[in-house]
Amino acid sequence: MKKKILLILILCLTTAGCSLYPDGSISGSDEKNVEVKEDNDTKHIQTIINSSVSVDIDVEDYKATALKELKAEYRNWSEQEMKDVVDLFSINRNMEGYSDNNPERRGYTYDDESKLSIGTGCISFYTPKSLERNYQYYNQEIISGKKSKEEVFPKEELDDFPKQQAVQEVRDLCNRLNINLSSNEPIVYTYDKDSMTKVMMRNEEILRYNKTKSGEILNEISWGYEDELYYMEFDVELYGLDMMKYSINDNSKYSVDTKVTVAFGRNGIEQFDAYMLFDEKEIVNDNLQIVDIEDIVKQLSAFLMYNNQLDEQTITDIKLIYVPMGIKGSKDAQKQVTIRPFWSCTVTRSLYSEKDGISSKDCERNMIIIDAQNKDTYRTGNIGFE
Repeated sequence: MKKKILLILILCLTTAGCSLYPDGSISGSDEKNVEVKEDNDTKHIQTIINSSVSVDIDVEDYKATALKELKAEYRNWSEQEMKDVVDLFSINRNMEGYSDNNPERRGYTYDDESKLSIGTGCISFYTPKSLERNYQYYNQEIISGKKSKEEVFPKEELDDFPKQQAVQEVRDLCNRLNINLSSNEPIVYTYDKDSMTKVMMRNEEILRYNKTKSGEILNEISWGYEDELYYMEFDVELYGLDMMKYSINDNSKYSVDTKVTVAFGRNGIEQFDAYMLFDEKEIVNDNLQIVDIEDIVKQLSAFLMYNNQLDEQTITDIKLIYVPMGIKGSKDAQKQVTIRPFWSCTVTRSLYSEKDGISSKDCERNMIIIDAQNKDTYRTGNIGFE
């Protein structure tokens, strides 16, 4: 079931002398109440804060979800678990040896020069082809807002290689790695040879040549049929909610990004990265009672006004997620986190600029997360452009 929330923020407050209280109220202003209207399965919420901020979105009904608070640690791997991971990446290759030079990470090498790293809370696998091609840079024009996904990668699927086949094979692998992927569809970029060649030539300084660390050119990159692949980004799930996939760095607390990215080609996995995996240690509370969405909207409104009250902003998504939050301190303390439900609010800010008499507009996305119990509020950095 979905609840549709309509939040319109209209400027009627003074901008001088405002400060934000912990409960979401604003001193030096005439705070307005949130008006709630319910019509069957639709909940309309309206309030008056700022005319340049608006939202018209659906919010899921979480009444049937048993929310939890957990103590967790970054995942540690037993010898048998590491052996199992090595075997899963040994298709068409054999493991030659490993290095234990880093106490936090073990590095494996295969006979085809592929590399696997198993560390505290993470797994990384790279074939020689992925190491020389830097797949993660090919979608940067999209992330930076310079071009749309359709402009850069117009093809939905590769010839003779269905997208769903690649997605399902990654899901099967993660299931065997005990990584619980979200049921949401992943973000998929179709890296076909023609599109990749165009991106490479537009960014040839960093993409056209395979270089040593000192800058010596080893070989020139070219894209053919066998080099095509899907580059995919998966959310990770915990007890029915997505995990936070962006990092937060506050004065005393931090949160890390939990996600899985995969480059999957016709010959299988070319690159695999699983970030910040956790082992559950203790359920502190298995039936949390959370703040009403109306109070969360008040907190969000107050936070936006206090921090960016003159910006043109649109809230494009509000949902519950689990956030692993740690306390800054010793190295060992940073391996331990508390996982709690937060309201995740995606905010798009309109940024205007002018150069040589030509005006332009960029839409920057940030995420504001609000603790679903005590309303502690944090903001990520830029998470992309629209």
